[in-house]
Amino acid sequence: MADGSISEISSIFHSLGHAPNVEHHQLVGISAGGVARRNGVEVRKLEKVIRLQPGILDCEIDSDNRILVQLVSDTSSQLLKQEILHWM
Repeated sequence: MADGSISEISSIFHSLGHAPNVEHHQLVGISAGGVARRNGVEVRKLEKVIRLQPGILDCEIDSDNRILVQLVSDTSSQLLKQEILHWM
């Protein structure tokens, strides 16, 4: 587990019945299709790319092409903002 991402660890706990008690946040002003194009990946693979980012517990792309993320609650918001903006 030391080499895995935080989202992989979160997924393991979720499968064991210990999902994080953290709400999902919508990334406003962007669409999954646009982010996927800018990063050269298919939309169906975008969730995996986003989950690899530091501070991301989980990611969902809903039927309206919106990106919803769960963030680590005690990580510096400025650090997360910089990381998220980097791959958008």
